[in-house]
Parts: sequence; structure tokens; C-alpha cells
Amino acid sequence: MLQEYIVRRILISVLLLCGSTLDAVEPGRITVVYSSEAQPYMEALDGLRASLNNSTLATVDLHSSNFRTQLANSVEGGSSRLIVTIGRDALEAVGSRKSDTPLIATMIMQSELTGKQRVAEAVRLDIPLVGILAELRTMFPHKNRVAVLRNPALPGQVDASAVMRAHQQGIALQVIDAASPEESLRVLRYLKGRADFVVCLPDSTLYNSTTVKSLILASLESQLPIIGFSQSFVRAGAAIGVYPDFRDIGAQTGEIAQKQLAGQSAAPVDGPRKVVVGVNPRVMRLLGLEYREGGNVVAVR
Repeated sequence: MLQEYIVRRILISVLLLCGSTLDAVEPGRITVVYSSEAQPYMEALDGLRASLNNSTLATVDLHSSNFRTQLANSVEGGSSRLIVTIGRDALEAVGSRKSDTPLIATMIMQSELTGKQRVAEAVRLDIPLVGILAELRTMFPHKNRVAVLRNPALPGQVDASAVMRAHQQGIALQVIDAASPEESLRVLRYLKGRADFVVCLPDSTLYNSTTVKSLILASLESQLPIIGFSQSFVRAGAAIGVYPDFRDIGAQTGEIAQKQLAGQSAAPVDGPRKVVVGVNPRVMRLLGLEYREGGNVVAVR
């Protein structure tokens, strides 16, 4: 009887151990690391949730009080089959920890992926210059003088093929280097009367909440519309902004995650498949701009 009791206890212990292991690594478990303080990240998270309704999601908010413990449990504890990071800070937080779990980075710039060997797949935010110019051409078919501000410290922002394609589209494109906010202001004043639009590419060095105000003021004084790269840029006073549909970025990431879980391959780095063209109606009136409305043009107030 004692021997049977011992065997029975051993079997129960083994079953409990197996059960706890299965609970720790669920077949569809995905850990999503994000920041709740950025509205675009929240939009991407909504799109991700909608596309992964059959998967178990564990979320880690970098602005929660215990996010370090959550990261340790989810990333280093091996409790997930897949990790998704939303934004640069999330990628840095996960990248600093040891883990063999496949990683998908989303809502990230191409330049921020440099040296990130752990990233299996990514959805970047970069919109090709030709895509921005195509939107301008549709909205303003009779304006073809476009200047692009480029930071020489960020390679790959504008390549020769983009310039050639712009010329093929009948666009008189100028690419002008500006390595500092002060230089960008000087360039903007120089371009008065020499360009119809100035395109500002994503760059945290040149554009922040302080420098954008001066740039907007110079734009209005020069009667030279700025093309920004975010809704907040348009709300601050840029005439137009061309930026990704963040919710669709999340859905796109979810589809890649599903393929990853199913053992299917996807493009290592993918770009946004939908863009939004935001316009600032007040600034457009001040600059005397009229445009053709399209399906992806929205007013930003």
C-alpha cells in the first residue's frame, strides 16, 4: 500500500509539473512591449489586438510602476513564443535583456534598426520620398517645385533613385542639407520664392517641440508651406503632413506575428501600407492654398 501511495504521489507531481509548464508557454502567447504615453503607439496596439484576436497577448507598459519585473518575467522568463516591441524605447528595453524568443519590432524608423541583430522582422515608419511627392502631385497638380531638408548625419534619407524618379514625374526637386535647427531656418528663408513646398523628413535632431515653433513661424513669414511627418507636426502649424496609418501598422504587425507563429516567412523589414495626409485648414487658408481632396486626406485641428 505504501509503495502504491508513493507511486501515485509521484505521478500527481509529474502531472502538476507538466501542467505548470504548459501554462507558462501557451501556444499563441505574445508579449507586447509599448509606451502608453504616446497616442500613435496606442493606436498601433489597438490594430495589433484586432488582428490577433485568436492569440493570447501579454502587454508590458514601459510607464507602469512594475514594468521591469514584467519584462523580466515575459522576456527573460521564456513565457512567450513571440515578443513585439512598439517604438524605439520598447525595442531598446527588450534588446538590453537576454532572450532567445523571436522579436518583431514595429513603429520604428529604418535608421533605428541598425545593429539590432535580434530583430527577426520589423515594420518601419519610413515613407519613401516618392510616396510623399506623389501625394503632393495629386493634391496640387500645378505646383512642382519641391525642396527637401536632409540631415547629412542620417544616411539614406534621400537617394539618387528618388531624385531621378521625382524628375521623371515632372517635379523640380531640390535636396538641401541642414545639420542643425539653425541651418534649417536659414534654408527655409533662402527658399522663399524658390520652392512651392518644403518637405521635412523625420529627424529628432532637427525637429522637436521647441525648434518646430520657430520653423512654423518662418514658414508663415515666407509664405512657404511645410510638409511634416506627423499629426502633431500638422497641429503645430505645418500646412500638410504625410504619415503612416498607425492603427493599420498595428494590424500589419499582427499579420506578420501570425505568420511567425505558424512558421511562415515574411519580409524581414516592411514599410507602411497605408498613409494619412493631414492638412491644417487654418494654415492652408493663411497660405492661400487650395487642393484636390482625396480619400486619405483628413483635416487636423
